[in-house]
Amino acid sequence: MKRGLLTILISLLWVQFADAEQVNKAFRLLDRGKTAKATEMFEDAIKDDSSDYRAHYGLYLTNRTNAEVAYLHLLEAEVLYKAKGSPAESHAGDYQINMQTITKGKHQLENAILNQIVEKGSVRDLRNYLLDYSSAHNTELARRHLRALTFRSLKKAPKLDSLNSFIDKHPEAEETKEAMSIRDSLAFLNAKKTNTSESYSSFIRDYPNALQVAVATELRNERAFQEAVKLNNLEAFDAFVKNYPKAKQVEQAVQIRNDLSYIRLLENEKELDAMKIKEQETKNKFYRKDLEVKKNAIFAISAGAGILALAIVLAVIAYFKSKKANVEISRQKDIIEEKNDQIIDSINYAKLIQSAMIPNEGKIQQGFKDAFVFYKPKDIVSGDFYWYGEKDGKKVVAAVDCTGHGVPGAFMSMMGNTLLNQIVLREKITEPDQILNRLRTEVVKSLNGSTDGMDIALCVLDGDKLRFAGAYNPMVLVKDGVATRVKADRMPIGKSEEKQGVPFKTQEITLEKDEVFYLFSDGFQDQFGGEADKKFGSKRFRDFLQEIHDKSAQEQKEALASAFAKWQGETPQTDDVLVIGVKA
Repeated sequence: MKRGLLTILISLLWVQFADAEQVNKAFRLLDRGKTAKATEMFEDAIKDDSSDYRAHYGLYLTNRTNAEVAYLHLLEAEVLYKAKGSPAESHAGDYQINMQTITKGKHQLENAILNQIVEKGSVRDLRNYLLDYSSAHNTELARRHLRALTFRSLKKAPKLDSLNSFIDKHPEAEETKEAMSIRDSLAFLNAKKTNTSESYSSFIRDYPNALQVAVATELRNERAFQEAVKLNNLEAFDAFVKNYPKAKQVEQAVQIRNDLSYIRLLENEKELDAMKIKEQETKNKFYRKDLEVKKNAIFAISAGAGILALAIVLAVIAYFKSKKANVEISRQKDIIEEKNDQIIDSINYAKLIQSAMIPNEGKIQQGFKDAFVFYKPKDIVSGDFYWYGEKDGKKVVAAVDCTGHGVPGAFMSMMGNTLLNQIVLREKITEPDQILNRLRTEVVKSLNGSTDGMDIALCVLDGDKLRFAGAYNPMVLVKDGVATRVKADRMPIGKSEEKQGVPFKTQEITLEKDEVFYLFSDGFQDQFGGEADKKFGSKRFRDFLQEIHDKSAQEQKEALASAFAKWQGETPQTDDVLVIGVKA
């Protein structure tokens, strides 16, 4: 019995020894480069003893060209090595097997597998790697590769939703900054493609840190302004000024809003004027009836004593009819007086709006070394107006005399002011002849065949260059103490059968230090007065400007006011008066 047991034990030890020798032989074959034969012997060893961690380790070595298969054998070797309670180090042929070599092998294989996937450039395979090799040492590196590959794919066909999702998931990733830049650029392009104030506002709201916010703000303001121009009503421009107070177009919007408000007010006044005329006609009708009744009464009395009774009756009837007519006339008189007060109130309010429309004298004084504006309307509102604007470093100043004065002239002045805003500030036309040509075209179009229009003297200052163009109204230049008249074209801003197609001409002058030029309407020259009750006249006016030109702007203005009042005396003012003086 004992012998039998001993025999079995010896047999088992022999088998184990034989297996161990087979594994060692396989390792020696592997050292000599005979990989195929070594692999076959490692596999046979596993068939005989599947728990031999050395054989699995050998298969890991022979399969390293197939990293995934090698990795499975190395994992199995690691498990078996730990399960058998193996010593810290085991020898297999010339190879040392311990946890350090197993771990090092795992890391090498994990890197090899990951590199193969990265070379393929497959997002799906990278995701599978993170699932299948969740305990690998390089999962963080795999995640970085996944982010980079995902981002590379996004860059090829960027979409806002995908980019935003990437940024939300990877706020600290190194690609996020570039993703945000691409996202912002794409969002900005989408806003530009839509090209509405709302699309730009949405971009600014959703991407406040984008580099394009400043440009988007400018485009939004410009688009919002154009939308208001298209609507062309008070409410649209009020909303623009309220919503975009820092926009560079605010000043233009305020001017247009005032223009529209002024036009609406003048239209109301025109309506009241029509009512006044109608009421006057009613009053005249009652006067005619009253006169007719009285004539009938006189005729009845003169018919003779024979029809005295009838005459008395007719006279009584006439009396009561006359009394009734007088009551009605009195009532109409009260209505007319009330309407007249309303009209005067409206015209006074129109004056406030016209004053807001015309640039403040201080604005012109800021634009030049020394300047003044002497402005004296004949009525509450004026047909004369002055205009000033700056565009592309050029200063544009004009004195304009519209057909008529009072409310009709004010209508024309409103049109002229609005058109100059459009031509110079919005269309950016700064050559004097082109401004007048464009202004004439728009005035003729707006007046639809009417011969009304305006005369104008207009200058553009560009450094020391003064360019002038005029429609009937000339300019006076004082050079070396001598006042010279710079002639204007003899044609109006309006319809002209003879010169409709003739272009205006620009005259250029180089200004020297302290030279003065004057723009004006004809109101000062046409004022009647003096001892002979004659016009002041153009020569006397030019000589007076020559006389005062070396005074300060304020002193010149006071001198003009004093001379005008003295000449006018008790004579009513003939026309609106406007004189602008500018020192170089």
